[in-house]
Amino acid sequence: MKFRNGGVFTVTLRLTAVDAVPLVQRIDARLDQIYDATRSLNMSCPYDPENGDTPYLFTFSSQARTTDILGRATKHAPGIWDSKGRKWPKFHKIELGSAVRVSYGFNHDYRADSPGVSPELLSVQTAGQ
Repeated sequence: MKFRNGGVFTVTLRLTAVDAVPLVQRIDARLDQIYDATRSLNMSCPYDPENGDTPYLFTFSSQARTTDILGRATKHAPGIWDSKGRKWPKFHKIELGSAVRVSYGFNHDYRADSPGVSPELLSVQTAGQ
């Protein structure tokens, strides 16, 4: 998991074409809903539909700070857990190539200029500690 400039937590998941099928189907169903509502042909898709046999890369992200409609700022970070359900120690690194599970939701964007869907990072479970 990375903390990027602008206050965004991200995790990139690499899946084979076979393993990516359920996630691609979920994303496509949401894109169909947005298309039905907007009829836009300029949809943003969070994966490369022309991927072929190469691994699919999915980036899940979460804002570290948001502001609600009343102007109140909220800070939050996705939870990180080990395989036994214990909270991950604050300063332990999750190395590149680690096996992880990602809990996610979807943010739907209905803007006229670039409607689409983006996977939102909720929490991460690592394989060990």
